[in-house]
Amino acid sequence: MSTMLRVVMIFVLAAAPAIGSECPCKNRSAVSLVLLQYGDPTSDRPFAQTLAGFLEGSKAMRVRATPIHINPALRATNSLPGTTAFMNQHLDAIASMDPPPSGVILPLPNYPAIASKLSVLVSKGIPVISFGSGWSVVKNMANPPSLFHMGADEVATGKSAGGLAARIGGHRAMCLYDQSDDVALTDRCSGFARGFNTSCASTVDACPTQSLLIDSSDLTAMQIMLQDAIAANANLNVVVVSTGAIAAAVVRLIGNMALPYKIYVGCFISDQYTDALLASESLFFAVSRQEYLMGYLAATLLQYYVTTGQKFANPTISTGPVFLTPGYTTPKTASIDNVLVEQVVHGRAIDPFWGVYATGASEAARDVGLRFVNCDVAGSVCDGTRRTLTYRSPGNQFDLTTMATKLLTSASNAPNAMILSDPSTQVLGSTINQVVKTNGIPAVGVNAGGNDAESLGLLMFFGSNEPIAGQAAGKQLGIAGVTKALCVNHELGNSALTQRCQGLGTGLAAYRGVSDPTTVYTMLPISLTDVSGTATAITAALQNDPSINGVLVLGSAAVSSVLLPLQQAGWVTGHPSTDRVKAIGSFDLDGPLQAAIQAGYVLFTVLQQQHMQAYMPGIAMTLRSSTGLNLLESWILTGPSLMTNSSIAAVNCQGEPACPSSMEYNVAASESSCPRPEWAGDGWCDAINNVPGCYDGGDCCSSTCVSKTDYFQCGSDLYGQGMNRFNCLDRSTVEGEAIYCNAHLSDPTCVNTATKYMPAGVAAMFIALACTAIACQVILLGWIASQRKTRTLFYASPPMLAASLAGGILAGVFALLTSVTQTASICTARAYLAPIAVTLALSPNTLKLFRFYKIFRNKTMKVVKIPNAQLLLGVAALLVADIVVVSVWVGASPFTMNLRTPNTCLSPLDTRFVIALVVLKAPLFLSAMYFSNSLSRTTSKSFDVFKVDVGAITTFLWVAVISFAMIIVVIVVVGTSANGTVLALQTAAAVIIAAGPTFLTVQRGIIVLQDARDASKTKVTVKNFSGLGTISGTQRPASTSIGKPAGASDEDATSGEHKSLAAAIADLKGQLDRATLDFETKMNVMVRAQEKLDAIRDEYMRLVVEQEYQEAHGK
Repeated sequence: MSTMLRVVMIFVLAAAPAIGSECPCKNRSAVSLVLLQYGDPTSDRPFAQTLAGFLEGSKAMRVRATPIHINPALRATNSLPGTTAFMNQHLDAIASMDPPPSGVILPLPNYPAIASKLSVLVSKGIPVISFGSGWSVVKNMANPPSLFHMGADEVATGKSAGGLAARIGGHRAMCLYDQSDDVALTDRCSGFARGFNTSCASTVDACPTQSLLIDSSDLTAMQIMLQDAIAANANLNVVVVSTGAIAAAVVRLIGNMALPYKIYVGCFISDQYTDALLASESLFFAVSRQEYLMGYLAATLLQYYVTTGQKFANPTISTGPVFLTPGYTTPKTASIDNVLVEQVVHGRAIDPFWGVYATGASEAARDVGLRFVNCDVAGSVCDGTRRTLTYRSPGNQFDLTTMATKLLTSASNAPNAMILSDPSTQVLGSTINQVVKTNGIPAVGVNAGGNDAESLGLLMFFGSNEPIAGQAAGKQLGIAGVTKALCVNHELGNSALTQRCQGLGTGLAAYRGVSDPTTVYTMLPISLTDVSGTATAITAALQNDPSINGVLVLGSAAVSSVLLPLQQAGWVTGHPSTDRVKAIGSFDLDGPLQAAIQAGYVLFTVLQQQHMQAYMPGIAMTLRSSTGLNLLESWILTGPSLMTNSSIAAVNCQGEPACPSSMEYNVAASESSCPRPEWAGDGWCDAINNVPGCYDGGDCCSSTCVSKTDYFQCGSDLYGQGMNRFNCLDRSTVEGEAIYCNAHLSDPTCVNTATKYMPAGVAAMFIALACTAIACQVILLGWIASQRKTRTLFYASPPMLAASLAGGILAGVFALLTSVTQTASICTARAYLAPIAVTLALSPNTLKLFRFYKIFRNKTMKVVKIPNAQLLLGVAALLVADIVVVSVWVGASPFTMNLRTPNTCLSPLDTRFVIALVVLKAPLFLSAMYFSNSLSRTTSKSFDVFKVDVGAITTFLWVAVISFAMIIVVIVVVGTSANGTVLALQTAAAVIIAAGPTFLTVQRGIIVLQDARDASKTKVTVKNFSGLGTISGTQRPASTSIGKPAGASDEDATSGEHKSLAAAIADLKGQLDRATLDFETKMNVMVRAQEKLDAIRDEYMRLVVEQEYQEAHGK
């Protein structure tokens, strides 16, 4: 045990409890903690681990947590003005919060720059715990701004690193750091220089260390600087750096330089870079501060202070440094289900003092997820069952022999850790050695035995410094006028009580100026079970030594036995100025002692905060067992703290014990089969309770969870870290059954599983059909590309055919996705594919009908021209509209899996957006139907050959509209037992739409083949008709069924040529008008004129199309 710890005299004033039902304990759910970090947890592992520990600790403690992190863009090069500005800005915001936070956790990289803002928080009564940077600031301040600081002594860390560098043969070193105003970095380098110089055995020089400030944002410049330094200093063979990224850059540089000697590189943090460098033995050390433990315990200790008023007396708590060297192995850990922590102390829980201690132990077990078992209670099962924290004691008597047996019994259960007290190393030392060193069980000491803890192999000690506590009591008695005191010891042989008496003598003698402490006190042993014997002994002691005018009782349980005979003898009446006994002091606290203090019979009591003595070891040793992380502080001071009548009022119920769980969580412990029954049914899904027979009282299923308060909201993500999400494992609920059966499709216990998924055979059929449709359309696209210059295919507008085929391919992909097991990503893809596929498959054909309509329903001879480019722009506009609507949909209401019905997706706003898509598609469908109906009444002979095309397109459009309606209605499958049927309907509709473009293109291919077979051409002559002249051209035989007959095409009619034809037509009309005057005599002439007129118009349109084809192909 270090001398420094033995002489630390820190008194936590105003830490007195108020025992009784009237104590208004604070509800933990009202506690809110803020974590302020100046690093980015998304890229810096130490910051990420601190955040994870803070959030997990807050979750376990059931307190609100708000993490705040710096924007990396605010950080300035080589210094922290950006960081300082950030911290000051947020300290202002925190100070103005309404209601204010219960506590703040933050680093102190540049304390002077934020001191004024931080003092505002402190003045408002907001407690602060500092961590990380700032150890030396807190350690060297008389009144630090924080309750204590957590992390590592950076100067000591640097010294250790310097010593390590010297031992491996270092001669000259360089310490690179990248932030001049971060006290942690400068402390490391200064400590390294001291440790390196002190330990160096070089005969060349004094092993100097150069500290160099670099710009971490420009690693190339840093490498050049270091390269120059190495060239200028032949003995430079050690480089230590502040971050893993810098270490990696230095290692690369040294490797590229190919030096004839080795340069050792070390790093003062542990992150993803150092992991790789240690694995390759490129680093000789990295340093961890166990950041997860730091964040977890900071949250734990701060909430503990807020709810109980108790804190450690240490100004600093070490979580580091832990030096990692090549080949290091991570500590052995156990899951929480396999953790057993055995506890053996020398007092039974029915004792007032140890009852408070046992309460602390049970609350620690509750908060870390263990069961608490008091093995002293008859019928308790203490057989080594895991996930347990036990409590054992010798029984009613202070029996150290029995306690030794209990220690061995606990060790025989092979616990992960032990918590034990050592009231007498002389009696228990060998047993403790056997437990700790021989059996290799990690253990910590509590309450008694602090001076011997280190020599016995205990990891640390939680308790008061008893000599200092005795000195404080002696001084207080001296101030009250006591010249000699009676020290009443109720546990003779307990070294802690012996040290209190010795401390009493030291403190009282020092106050009175007496050189021999043994002359100012007398120790009187008593037995708590012998009340009359105690009274007799007290009376006799004062009668035998008239100089005794003060009493110090070493435990609250003995106060009544001591006070009563003093009052009966008239030596204590409540008037110290006239009473023989000027003052009575005590240790610890219970109800009778508190009443005696408030009545003025007892002057003070010295507390060691036994609730904290039990609570913190329970937390620490469970964390060590489950995470491998361990506090490195050798002595955690839980006292002494002095309480008087005035401080009782000041504390106002913030002492021990802590609030009972029923008040903290405001829920009934009704689930006896739950590992942590007090958490069942509170609205928060606790993994520890999510087991058969409990299922956390329904908290883990959305259908059974009930929100208890505004704080515990079912399924809420309280910290934005993925916490408290539903995880329904209860198969008695609809969603639990669905989740299980979704993961166990072949389980025969799943009821009607087949109805929730598409039958395998049906799914296989649809997959085959979809793949066939996709393959055919890909082949047809290739055919269109190769035959696009063929006259008949050219007339059919290849770009429009290709667009329709693309829609068919996407519909096939939709069918494939619908046939497989659904996920949120697949549902999102289907939401995009459905409208886009329908638009591509239908709109080109609808627009082709529109062009037919404009040409053949044109009642004038005006030229109509609608090129493919305009039609494709229309298709593109419809596609853009689809993409915009669906993007807004999935952005505003993302798809998630519907837990109530397996293999289905859920989007809260699906109905609104489905309606929007229907409204968007309605004009397209209605227009297609109108054009089709109008064209069906066309009687022009030149349109007769088009009827095949128009009929096929019309049939496809009607089928596609019906199919699209099926998809739209069930595009987001709602919870239904017929889920498999619904998916099958969607898939069938998609396959139909996918097959439509194939059908239309194959039809066009047949026509092209027929056209190639009947390719003979004939001369068509229109005889002179009333002096009009002759019109000549080429025309296919009338017997040939071609897609584009003479006189019409999908390409627009073009004007401006053959003016003589137009004039001839006008003259012909005139002749026909004249012929009607004599209908009976010229009927035959008129009929023949009408026939010739049709032939002339057909020949005119054919020539126009032929000219367009020749121009398109440069002929």
